[in-house]
Amino acid sequence: MTKCLYNLFGKFISQQTLGLLSVAYRMLTLDKKKYAGMIIGSTIAAFIMILQLGIYEGIKYKMTGLITQKPQVDLWVMDKKTPYLETGTKFSKLDIYNVRSVNGVKWATMYSRTALNGVHNKTGHLYTFRIQLVDYDNLTVLPKKMISGNRQDIKRLNTIVLDGNNAAAQGIEQNQSEMKIGDVIEFMEKDITIAAITEPSLSLYSHPIAYMTFDTIENLTGSRNFLSFILVKAENGANLSKLANLIYEKTGYVAYTKSQFQSLSLKYFAKQTPLLVNFAILTFMGFIVGLLSIAELIYNLTLSNLNQFGILKLIGVSNALISKMIIYQGVIIGAFGYTLGICLIYFTKWFLLPNRISLFLYPLNFTLVFFAMIILILLAAYLSIRTGLKHDTVEICQKAA
Repeated sequence: MTKCLYNLFGKFISQQTLGLLSVAYRMLTLDKKKYAGMIIGSTIAAFIMILQLGIYEGIKYKMTGLITQKPQVDLWVMDKKTPYLETGTKFSKLDIYNVRSVNGVKWATMYSRTALNGVHNKTGHLYTFRIQLVDYDNLTVLPKKMISGNRQDIKRLNTIVLDGNNAAAQGIEQNQSEMKIGDVIEFMEKDITIAAITEPSLSLYSHPIAYMTFDTIENLTGSRNFLSFILVKAENGANLSKLANLIYEKTGYVAYTKSQFQSLSLKYFAKQTPLLVNFAILTFMGFIVGLLSIAELIYNLTLSNLNQFGILKLIGVSNALISKMIIYQGVIIGAFGYTLGICLIYFTKWFLLPNRISLFLYPLNFTLVFFAMIILILLAAYLSIRTGLKHDTVEICQKAA
């Protein structure tokens, strides 16, 4: 270990310091079981912190997934009083044409949603479908990637495209078949055929999601006027802020960018529902528990090595070098825990978590956990140093004897 440290840091650190760091490493690994326990504890602590942040980000994304999963849309147009994504605006027939006529708008399409009860013909079970309505001439709302079938088949009257996230989730009881292309859903005593299945989308809701055209919904309900948003694609190079102002001057409706509308929806969820706040509290608590676990590991490590540090002081090792030894031990525990925690979180994401649990591993999350662990390691080392250095050397050695 000494030779390895010397090869890496010999130009920057004295040989005496490197030798003592090697001693600190041997002190750390002397009891293999205790050393393994500290590594495991540090790994679990790092894992908990990254996991909590990832799930929290996943919940936020699911709340506004319908906004972020439409990358080709630049602006969302709505009434000022529309508080968040789950509501909408009652537009008149002329509103969509007025938006399209604004200079800088490449295209605009209506985005409406409703809910319909439907019976799956093969199982006879009743489900509440969250219907997303698609413009016949502009399939922007419909995902581009399909698990099976062709997205253009939605243009056939009395057909739907089923969201892949729910296609296999309908057979809740054993021996029920999942929904497939060609199956029939009975809505309001009319048969609607599943024409295609999209790639899975992210949603907080367990209800099946289906896409259908305005022509089909009008054939079912006799109406095509639902709470809606107008989705806008801007011309290349257009300034979105200026375009939003032009839309407001022309129509009286506000236009938000995706990030603005996402923030608006999250603020609404935070104020009006406990879900986001509860997850934020759980995330914070998990983060704190993880950090305190690491701090306790390092502090207890110093207490267990108190006699050895006393002997080192007795033979003339300075307090500064002992402090470096304690910090070095903490860095080893933290580094192994952080690295193994990342490996464990990816293993959990890929192999253990069900598809409906979203775990978003942003680089910022890893950075936050990394610096938080550094701060706690230094804090725990500081407390440990004070503990290790405040005792009288002779008293420590007498206790050791």
